[in-house]
Amino acid sequence: MILIGEAYWRRMYAEHHPDPRASHAATPAHAYATIAAYERVGWLAGKKTPIKPKLAPRKSLERRLRKLESEAAQLREQLKTYPADD
Repeated sequence: MILIGEAYWRRMYAEHHPDPRASHAATPAHAYATIAAYERVGWLAGKKTPIKPKLAPRKSLERRLRKLESEAAQLREQLKTYPADD
């Protein structure tokens, strides 16, 4: 609650209660705007990363073995290009 001093009320009575100043007037209608467009900012919460299903141990070992065998085959081909160290 704001207490207003005696000087304020004396002035108000002397001026016969004038209309409020423009700075104290209600907000004019043009100050309220309608929404013309919007822009998405982003997610409110981060996305959860999906959990990758684990392979069965045998399948993962077979896949690893195939990868190592192909790498070994590539190394054998590279060795053929070098001369023997006899």
